[in-house]
Amino acid sequence: QGKPVDGWKSAGAAAAYRCLLHAEGREVKDAQNENVLTRGVTAESVSAVLAEKGKLSPAELVKLRVRYFTDGVVLGSREFVEGIFEAQRELFGPKRKQGARRMTESDAPFYTLRQLRLRPLG
Repeated sequence: QGKPVDGWKSAGAAAAYRCLLHAEGREVKDAQNENVLTRGVTAESVSAVLAEKGKLSPAELVKLRVRYFTDGVVLGSREFVEGIFEAQRELFGPKRKQGARRMTESDAPFYTLRQLRLRPLG
């Protein structure tokens, strides 16, 4: 039985949804382009997101990953996370062989000590 988020990343749905939110949620200004009539995402932000096709930069990923810092316990390179895992080996079960778990939303090589299961983005 599939999960509701199956294919979210592999099909590019997260990036497409981010593009949609920025395009549909942009702010609206008056005819003189001075006063904001409807608050929303700035035109500059919309352009930047659409230019990147909705992908988050590594800096944005880290900024948005408070949950990875709190629930993932450790965030860093594979070597860094493995070092922490080995230093704290007694805190983990005997069946666990490796400590580093890949951040699934990131194209950059970020790893955590715990794999998040429930909606890391929201």
